[in-house]
Amino acid sequence: TINPCRGVKPPQGTTGTHRALSPKEVAWVMQRAQEHRFGLPVMLMLFAGLRRGEAAGIMADDISDVVHVRRSVVWEGNAPRIKTPKTAAGTRKVPVFPPLKPFLDFTGYAAKPVGNRTGPISLQAFTRAFESFMGDRDIRCHDLRHTFTTMIYDAGVDVKTAQAWLGHSDAAVTMRIYTHLSAARQEQATQAAELYFSRLGCTSGDTPKIYRLKR
Repeated sequence: TINPCRGVKPPQGTTGTHRALSPKEVAWVMQRAQEHRFGLPVMLMLFAGLRRGEAAGIMADDISDVVHVRRSVVWEGNAPRIKTPKTAAGTRKVPVFPPLKPFLDFTGYAAKPVGNRTGPISLQAFTRAFESFMGDRDIRCHDLRHTFTTMIYDAGVDVKTAQAWLGHSDAAVTMRIYTHLSAARQEQATQAAELYFSRLGCTSGDTPKIYRLKR
Protein backbone atom coordinates (compact mmCIF):
# COMPACT_ATOMS: atom_id res chain seq x y z
CA THR A 1 0.00 0.00 0.00
CA ILE A 2 1.40 3.35 -1.01
CA ASN A 3 0.26 6.91 -0.75
CA PRO A 4 -0.30 8.16 -4.31
CA CYS A 5 -0.02 11.77 -3.12
CA ARG A 6 3.44 11.36 -1.63
CA GLY A 7 5.80 13.92 -3.10
CA VAL A 8 3.02 15.93 -4.69
CA LYS A 9 3.18 19.61 -3.78
CA PRO A 10 -0.27 21.07 -3.15
CA PRO A 11 -1.05 24.28 -5.03
CA GLN A 12 -0.60 27.50 -3.10
CA GLY A 13 -4.04 28.67 -4.12
CA THR A 14 -5.08 31.85 -5.79
CA THR A 15 -3.47 35.15 -4.90
CA GLY A 16 -4.75 38.65 -5.17
CA THR A 17 -8.35 37.63 -4.51
CA HIS A 18 -8.94 40.54 -2.18
CA ARG A 19 -10.05 43.80 -3.66
CA ALA A 20 -9.96 47.46 -2.81
CA LEU A 21 -13.25 49.18 -2.19
CA SER A 22 -14.38 51.86 -4.60
CA PRO A 23 -14.57 55.49 -3.35
CA LYS A 24 -18.37 55.15 -3.20
CA GLU A 25 -18.07 52.02 -1.07
CA VAL A 26 -15.59 53.73 1.26
CA ALA A 27 -17.99 56.66 1.66
CA TRP A 28 -20.83 54.23 2.39
CA VAL A 29 -18.79 52.40 5.05
CA MET A 30 -17.92 55.70 6.75
CA GLN A 31 -21.57 56.72 6.82
CA ARG A 32 -22.72 53.31 7.99
CA ALA A 33 -20.13 53.25 10.76
CA GLN A 34 -21.69 56.31 12.35
CA GLU A 35 -24.93 54.47 13.04
CA HIS A 36 -23.90 50.84 13.54
CA ARG A 37 -22.64 49.33 16.79
CA PHE A 38 -19.81 47.58 14.94
CA GLY A 39 -18.54 50.79 13.37
CA LEU A 40 -15.27 51.00 15.34
CA PRO A 41 -13.82 47.59 14.40
CA VAL A 42 -14.75 48.16 10.75
CA MET A 43 -13.13 51.60 10.72
CA LEU A 44 -9.98 50.20 12.36
CA MET A 45 -9.68 47.65 9.58
CA LEU A 46 -10.34 50.24 6.88
CA PHE A 47 -8.30 53.22 8.11
CA ALA A 48 -5.61 51.54 10.22
CA GLY A 49 -5.17 48.38 8.17
CA LEU A 50 -5.82 46.06 11.12
CA ARG A 51 -6.48 42.39 10.55
CA ARG A 52 -9.77 40.96 11.76
CA GLY A 53 -8.32 39.51 14.96
CA GLU A 54 -6.33 42.68 15.68
CA ALA A 55 -9.45 44.83 15.41
CA ALA A 56 -11.22 42.43 17.77
CA GLY A 57 -8.35 42.73 20.27
CA ILE A 58 -8.22 46.52 20.55
CA MET A 59 -8.68 47.91 24.06
CA ALA A 60 -9.39 51.44 25.24
CA ASP A 61 -5.79 52.09 26.30
CA ASP A 62 -4.52 51.10 22.84
CA ILE A 63 -5.77 54.36 21.36
CA SER A 64 -4.01 57.69 21.78
CA ASP A 65 -2.59 59.77 18.96
CA VAL A 66 -1.74 56.42 17.38
CA VAL A 67 -3.34 52.96 17.31
CA HIS A 68 -1.19 50.56 19.32
CA VAL A 69 -1.46 47.00 18.01
CA ARG A 70 -0.40 44.83 20.94
CA ARG A 71 -2.60 41.76 20.78
CA SER A 72 -5.13 39.96 18.65
CA VAL A 73 -7.99 37.56 19.11
CA VAL A 74 -7.65 34.09 17.64
CA TRP A 75 -10.56 31.70 17.48
CA GLU A 76 -10.32 28.03 18.28
CA GLY A 77 -13.56 26.88 16.77
CA ASN A 78 -15.88 29.57 18.04
CA ALA A 79 -14.02 30.27 21.29
CA PRO A 80 -11.87 33.43 21.40
CA ARG A 81 -8.39 33.55 22.87
CA ILE A 82 -6.11 36.55 23.33
CA LYS A 83 -2.58 36.23 21.99
CA THR A 84 0.35 38.53 21.39
CA PRO A 85 1.78 39.00 17.89
CA LYS A 86 3.99 36.18 16.66
CA THR A 87 6.68 38.56 15.39
CA ALA A 88 8.11 41.88 16.51
CA ALA A 89 6.67 43.48 13.38
CA GLY A 90 3.16 42.55 14.51
CA THR A 91 3.48 44.87 17.52
CA ARG A 92 3.26 48.27 15.93
CA LYS A 93 1.88 51.80 15.90
CA VAL A 94 -0.39 53.12 13.18
CA PRO A 95 -1.18 56.85 12.93
CA VAL A 96 -4.75 57.88 13.64
CA PHE A 97 -5.80 59.36 10.32
CA PRO A 98 -8.58 61.99 10.11
CA PRO A 99 -11.44 59.67 9.02
CA LEU A 100 -10.84 57.49 12.08
CA LYS A 101 -10.71 60.23 14.72
CA PRO A 102 -14.49 60.77 15.12
CA PHE A 103 -14.92 57.10 16.01
CA LEU A 104 -12.41 57.05 18.84
CA ASP A 105 -14.56 58.44 21.62
CA PHE A 106 -14.09 55.78 24.28
CA THR A 107 -16.46 57.31 26.80
CA GLY A 108 -17.86 54.35 28.71
CA TYR A 109 -15.75 51.91 26.74
CA ALA A 110 -14.46 49.14 28.98
CA ALA A 111 -10.73 48.38 29.03
CA LYS A 112 -11.17 45.00 27.35
CA PRO A 113 -11.13 43.70 23.79
CA VAL A 114 -14.13 44.29 21.54
CA GLY A 115 -16.82 41.95 22.82
CA ASN A 116 -19.26 41.46 25.64
CA ARG A 117 -18.87 42.00 29.37
CA THR A 118 -17.41 38.57 29.99
CA GLY A 119 -14.56 38.71 27.51
CA PRO A 120 -13.52 39.06 23.88
CA ILE A 121 -15.97 38.47 21.09
CA SER A 122 -16.60 34.98 19.74
CA LEU A 123 -16.09 34.21 16.08
CA GLN A 124 -19.80 33.69 15.54
CA ALA A 125 -20.65 37.00 17.18
CA PHE A 126 -17.95 38.82 15.19
CA THR A 127 -19.20 37.31 11.93
CA ARG A 128 -22.81 38.17 12.71
CA ALA A 129 -21.93 41.75 13.61
CA PHE A 130 -19.82 42.21 10.47
CA GLU A 131 -22.54 40.75 8.24
CA SER A 132 -25.11 42.96 9.93
CA PHE A 133 -22.92 45.97 9.18
CA MET A 134 -22.39 45.09 5.50
CA GLY A 135 -25.86 43.81 4.72
CA ASP A 136 -26.00 42.40 1.20
CA ARG A 137 -22.78 44.09 0.07
CA ASP A 138 -19.97 41.81 -1.06
CA ILE A 139 -17.27 43.17 1.25
CA ARG A 140 -14.97 40.95 3.32
CA CYS A 141 -12.86 41.87 6.33
CA HIS A 142 -9.57 41.61 4.47
CA ASP A 143 -10.94 43.79 1.66
CA LEU A 144 -10.85 46.64 4.19
CA ARG A 145 -7.16 46.03 4.96
CA HIS A 146 -6.42 45.77 1.25
CA THR A 147 -8.22 49.07 0.73
CA PHE A 148 -6.05 50.70 3.40
CA THR A 149 -2.94 49.39 1.64
CA THR A 150 -4.18 50.77 -1.67
CA MET A 151 -4.95 54.16 -0.14
CA ILE A 152 -1.51 54.58 1.43
CA TYR A 153 0.06 53.48 -1.86
CA ASP A 154 -1.96 56.15 -3.67
CA ALA A 155 -0.86 58.65 -1.02
CA GLY A 156 2.79 57.96 -1.87
CA VAL A 157 3.72 56.15 1.35
CA ASP A 158 7.02 54.33 0.86
CA VAL A 159 7.33 50.56 1.14
CA LYS A 160 9.23 50.48 4.45
CA THR A 161 6.69 52.71 6.18
CA ALA A 162 3.83 50.67 4.74
CA GLN A 163 5.53 47.50 5.99
CA ALA A 164 5.69 48.94 9.52
CA TRP A 165 2.05 50.08 9.50
CA LEU A 166 0.78 46.79 8.09
CA GLY A 167 2.84 44.64 10.44
CA HIS A 168 4.56 42.61 7.73
CA SER A 169 7.62 40.83 9.07
CA ASP A 170 8.95 40.38 5.53
CA ALA A 171 9.35 43.41 3.29
CA ALA A 172 8.85 41.12 0.30
CA VAL A 173 5.18 40.77 1.24
CA THR A 174 4.66 44.53 1.19
CA MET A 175 6.72 44.84 -1.97
CA ARG A 176 4.63 42.20 -3.72
CA ILE A 177 1.46 44.11 -2.92
CA TYR A 178 2.99 47.42 -3.99
CA THR A 179 4.28 45.85 -7.21
CA HIS A 180 0.80 44.50 -7.93
CA LEU A 181 -0.74 47.92 -7.33
CA SER A 182 1.89 49.57 -9.51
CA ALA A 183 1.16 47.16 -12.36
CA ALA A 184 -2.55 47.87 -12.02
CA ARG A 185 -1.91 51.63 -12.17
CA GLN A 186 0.26 51.20 -15.26
CA GLU A 187 -2.49 49.21 -16.98
CA GLN A 188 -5.04 51.90 -16.09
CA ALA A 189 -2.68 54.60 -17.36
CA THR A 190 -2.15 52.71 -20.63
CA GLN A 191 -5.89 52.34 -21.16
CA ALA A 192 -6.46 56.01 -20.40
CA ALA A 193 -3.72 57.04 -22.84
CA GLU A 194 -5.08 54.76 -25.56
CA LEU A 195 -8.54 56.26 -25.14
CA TYR A 196 -7.12 59.78 -25.29
CA PHE A 197 -5.05 59.15 -28.40
CA SER A 198 -7.90 57.31 -30.11
CA ARG A 199 -9.83 60.57 -30.02
CA LEU A 200 -7.08 62.40 -31.91
CA GLY A 201 -7.87 60.86 -35.30
CA CYS A 202 -7.48 62.78 -38.53
CA THR A 203 -10.26 65.15 -39.49
CA SER A 204 -12.32 64.33 -42.56
CA GLY A 205 -10.41 64.85 -45.79
CA ASP A 206 -7.00 64.93 -44.14
CA THR A 207 -4.34 62.54 -45.29
CA PRO A 208 -1.90 61.55 -42.55
CA LYS A 209 1.72 62.11 -43.37
CA ILE A 210 4.12 59.20 -43.02
CA TYR A 211 7.53 60.11 -41.71
CA ARG A 212 10.45 57.84 -42.39
CA LEU A 213 13.71 57.92 -40.51
CA LYS A 214 16.68 58.86 -42.63
CA ARG A 215 19.74 56.67 -42.40
